[in-house]
Amino acid sequence: MKKLNKQTKLNVRNKKLNKRYLSLIKMLSKIFYHKYNNIIVLKNEDIYKVLKKELIILLNKLYKAFDKASKKGVLHNNLISRKKSKFGKLVNNL
Repeated sequence: MKKLNKQTKLNVRNKKLNKRYLSLIKMLSKIFYHKYNNIIVLKNEDIYKVLKKELIILLNKLYKAFDKASKKGVLHNNLISRKKSKFGKLVNNL
């Protein structure tokens, strides 16, 4: 009985930690797509270069969050590789 209680405590703790990483990735992804759509709309204007620099900074933060999630085992490494590749291609095609 004691072991079951310890295991449930660990599961609750790990669930909170996993949720932290997943929500961070979800939030950064939404911000990334929002900024990316703004760049597509304003492609010919002067603010384009500033927005692209902001997008690259956000991409680095997103990569950092992906790497942390991978290190902690929250997400599978292949999933993270696919997502990083997808976001990188979007920035490179601008």
